[in-house]
Amino acid sequence: MAKFLQDQGHNVVIAIPPQLERQVKDKGVKLLIYHGLRDFSEENMGTDSILKNYFANKSKANIATDAVMALKRVTAKIIKDVTLFEDITKFAPDRMVMDSAPIAAMLTYIPHKLDIPFVFIGLFFIPQYARNPILPSVQRNEMFPIVSYTDHMSFLQCLVNTFLELMTFWYNH
Repeated sequence: MAKFLQDQGHNVVIAIPPQLERQVKDKGVKLLIYHGLRDFSEENMGTDSILKNYFANKSKANIATDAVMALKRVTAKIIKDVTLFEDITKFAPDRMVMDSAPIAAMLTYIPHKLDIPFVFIGLFFIPQYARNPILPSVQRNEMFPIVSYTDHMSFLQCLVNTFLELMTFWYNH
């Protein structure tokens, strides 16, 4: 998407930690390397935690909790990176494009703090993130794919879905 926007004449910069620079540097888009994660290795970023816990036969609940906690540590380090805020301010973006995953939604602190409009892109649609009225029973909860509710839910399914949606909203905020 960044390359597409750049090809359309937009000035695009992708903010990434040095740990990801190798995978992105040859894609033809300018990079803003932030060092707030310092020595925070990729194995602490979530995926490795999930795999290690899976092969250690931990429960799915423990695997999910460990992954979320690892991602929250990453997010906290990014948000506390003063240099990143200064670099974004120097770049003076007119818009920020952010991942719509719930854990990445915590990073909306950055455009809010810098008064930059932002949009979400990704697989998740959570009405609260789009600043829509909270109607959690209408949209099925994406965080619990084991609950395969559709737009034709029974009253009980709507009730359970509402609870799951509100729990997700509360947990992420």
